[in-house]
Amino acid sequence: MKRRILFVDDDSVQEIVVEQQFRGFSEHFDLVFARDGLDAIKKMEATYFSLVCIDLNMPRMNGASLFAHIRGNFPHIPVIIMSSMKKEEMEKMLPPEGIIDYFTKPLGLELLGKRISNYLQRQAQGGTMNNVSPPVFFQFMEMEAKTCTARVLDNGSRRGGILYFRDGELFDVRHGGTTGLDAAHEIFSWNDVTVFIENECPEMENSINLPLQTIIMQAVSMKDEDEEVLELQGLEEGHATGSVGYS
Repeated sequence: MKRRILFVDDDSVQEIVVEQQFRGFSEHFDLVFARDGLDAIKKMEATYFSLVCIDLNMPRMNGASLFAHIRGNFPHIPVIIMSSMKKEEMEKMLPPEGIIDYFTKPLGLELLGKRISNYLQRQAQGGTMNNVSPPVFFQFMEMEAKTCTARVLDNGSRRGGILYFRDGELFDVRHGGTTGLDAAHEIFSWNDVTVFIENECPEMENSINLPLQTIIMQAVSMKDEDEEVLELQGLEEGHATGSVGYS
């Protein structure tokens, strides 16, 4: 599965040019466009993005405000900043934490495309696994005592998340704006995912503090309960509409 890049810029001409110029990178990633910060947030809440490119000068919600929102709600998603300002000015305005690069407009799109591709390749330097079950795969991480960052894409819904392992122990999980055990329960309920493995894990405190098998069992139990609730709701709706009959 290809990863998705969110390109946030209110310039419609720029969007057309970027779409045309980035066709050469289509085997590495898909592009999604947003016209301002509010549009970008709506798209980020609906699906997972591996990286976000942000123009600083936009209506309704500018790039600096959008970046602040991403740092507060999606800190695991890296950002590229774009502006007509010089790189040094952008660095003073927005320090580099969470930012992988700054690009001055007019954009050098070939260089920008290569920068994005190289970063995505680094995210998968430990390998890519397709069509795997999260519980089975991450138990393997535990058995191998892996220290890594694993980015997960659900092949059905295009939802995504990120898991941090140190010596085989799960330290933290992020899924959208959800973190910790709640995010782990959600990801471990998925059936078929693609995993991109980076052979590094940032320093962090352990926010999980539970054996992986316990987390998996909790996720399975919660999924079963949710399915039972949905089944009961379906039966109740059938009774209400008279579509359920008895012999």
